[in-house]
Amino acid sequence: TVFIGGVNGGIWKTTNITASPATWTFVNDFFSNMAITGICQNPAAPATMYFCTGEWPFNLDAVAGDGIFKSTNGGVTWVQLASTTGTNFDFCSKILCDASGNVYVSTRSGVYRSTDGGTSWTTITPSGLSTSRFSDMEISSTGRLHVSAGQFSTCAYRYTDAPSTVAAGTWTSATSGYPASTIRIELGCNGSTLYALP
Repeated sequence: TVFIGGVNGGIWKTTNITASPATWTFVNDFFSNMAITGICQNPAAPATMYFCTGEWPFNLDAVAGDGIFKSTNGGVTWVQLASTTGTNFDFCSKILCDASGNVYVSTRSGVYRSTDGGTSWTTITPSGLSTSRFSDMEISSTGRLHVSAGQFSTCAYRYTDAPSTVAAGTWTSATSGYPASTIRIELGCNGSTLYALP
């Protein structure tokens, strides 16, 4: 079973991704916000899923979001998390769960963590950056959390090996080799190897 989301398109699902072609059906087209920009599943409890909303890259036709939604029954029904209805969660670029089920979201406003299933959020935005416009985020096979900052501004990179407890001032920056860009940088992980695409 595979879920996909589309900006202003909601959540779609196929129960047989190997079919050619796969058959896609709406999960729900009555969400209070349809601008799906990221989906994740809790590895520790696979029936728990999240999606974040809000088109973040500053395009002129960007669709604003309205926080994060959660499912505890494998995507059958979804509930908007009241803790995310503020403006900090209107433009989300990525949402992730770590192996323990902690949730991380990157936005135009910064990086946030929830250790209680989305009931509350802590700001963990790395300090010392010239921008808080976060475009991407990845967790490697070792549990290292990587974040990419900068959208139409000088891009930067930080990582932490303790994402569940990291504070703003305890992130680590790359010593060399991270590419330069003033647009944005997308990240990808293959095992413990990180790729950065300006």
